[in-house]
This record gives sequence, C-alpha cells and structure tokens, in this order.
Amino acid sequence: MNPINIREATKKMEVDHRIPLQYYYKIADNLLKEAKTHRQENNTIDLYILLLRYAGLVSETIHFHRDYSTTNHTEKISYKKKLLDVLRELECLRPEVEREINKANRVHALKEQIRLNAASSSRQTPRSRMASLWPDNKQTRHSRLTLNIPRPVTPEVVVPSTPPIENLVIDDDAPLHSGSAESSFMDPSSSTTENLSKRHDEGSSNAASSCIICYEAPIEGACVPCGHMAGCMSSLNEIKAKSWGCPVCRTKIELVLRLYAV
Repeated sequence: MNPINIREATKKMEVDHRIPLQYYYKIADNLLKEAKTHRQENNTIDLYILLLRYAGLVSETIHFHRDYSTTNHTEKISYKKKLLDVLRELECLRPEVEREINKANRVHALKEQIRLNAASSSRQTPRSRMASLWPDNKQTRHSRLTLNIPRPVTPEVVVPSTPPIENLVIDDDAPLHSGSAESSFMDPSSSTTENLSKRHDEGSSNAASSCIICYEAPIEGACVPCGHMAGCMSSLNEIKAKSWGCPVCRTKIELVLRLYAV
C-alpha cells in the first residue's frame, strides 16, 4: 500500500473560462456518483477524498466561473444543499479517516524499510576467492599470498624465488652465461630439453601445472614485463584489469601473453 497524501489528492481545480460551466457541473455530479459506490463498499478513505474534491469544485471553481452569475437560481440552490450535506459527512468521516491514513502510512514505512534492508544486504556480496588473495592491506596481502600459492618443494632442492624451470620462457637471442651455477639453469642444451620433455610426458604435479589463482585451469599465460608464468589467461587478465600486479612479484602487469607448448 502506498502512502496516502490527502492534500495531493484533492488539489484545487483552477477555473478555465473557455470550458462551459455545465462541464464543471457534470464533473461534480460524477464525483457524487463515484462517492456513492465507495460508501456502499465501506471504502472510507476514497469516499473522503471524493467528497473533498466535490466540495472544492463547487465552492472554489464553479463559484468563480464567469457564467456562474447567469446560472439558474434553482440549480445554484440545489448544488449548495448538496455541498452542505457533503460537508456534514466529511466531519463525521474525519476521525476514522485519520486513523486509517496513519495506519496505512505506518505499514508503508515498515515495508519500505524492509525493502531497503534487503537491497542493502544483497549488495554486500561475499568476496570472491580471487579478491581474497588481494586484500586492501599490502602487508596482509603479501603474507596471504605466501600462504596460498603452492610451490613444488623437495627435500633436496631449495625453492627459488623465480618460477620453476618448466615455466620459464627462454629467449634464443639472449646471451648465455657459462661457468656459474646458473649455466645449467639457463642453458637450452639438448640434455635440458630431454629432461623437460620427459617431465612433461610423465606429468608434473597439479601445483606446478595448475593456475595458482583459481587452481583449476592450466597455466597458459605469462605476465609482461616480469615474465612470471603464474596462471591461466582468464585469471591473469582479471588481475591486470584490476591493477593488482603479478601474483608472484607484485610487478605491474603491462601485458598478459599467452604461451603455447610445442
């Protein structure tokens, strides 16, 4: 039920002298006919509104029409008697109408408050798993990422801060260094290629081959410029769109590059 505004529903009808006076009398008669229907249905509020509109039309509109002075005297007396009857009925209906209006407005206010509360709670949607990996606090974000990102760890090898070798993109044009502990890590020799092929054929662990963000799709994209292969294209593109940075080193992602294994 909508709130009830009696003043808004019974605005004064301004006089338009271009409209014949009989037209206004016809409106007044129709208002009384409709009021009779509401009276039979015990519709107190609508009855009260129609009676108010009739009283305003007869006393404030018809009375000031330029043709009113030339109207038949008998017709004037008839409408004045009807107006007095309407005013008496309005006085009788007023207490009950006030109670009904206050009740209807309280119900409407309660329903509106319930609707607003429901709309507010529906907007507070739970955070997605990906959003939980990037909390607002940078320190908390770093610690949470450290706990949630799985890394393949063996007793003999210390996990490096860079991605595992099977996720590296080797640039053929980049100079190769020899004579250091990193030479075997960077050298695209036949032995390394064979090891990678064997490891791919035998199948790696889910932690190394699955996206570290959604844990479902395979790793297929690399963050540019840092070069870390950390997730699927969908997750990495979403991170880039939200400017969250690489999930491994937090470097700003300029481009997500899809890589294809041959």
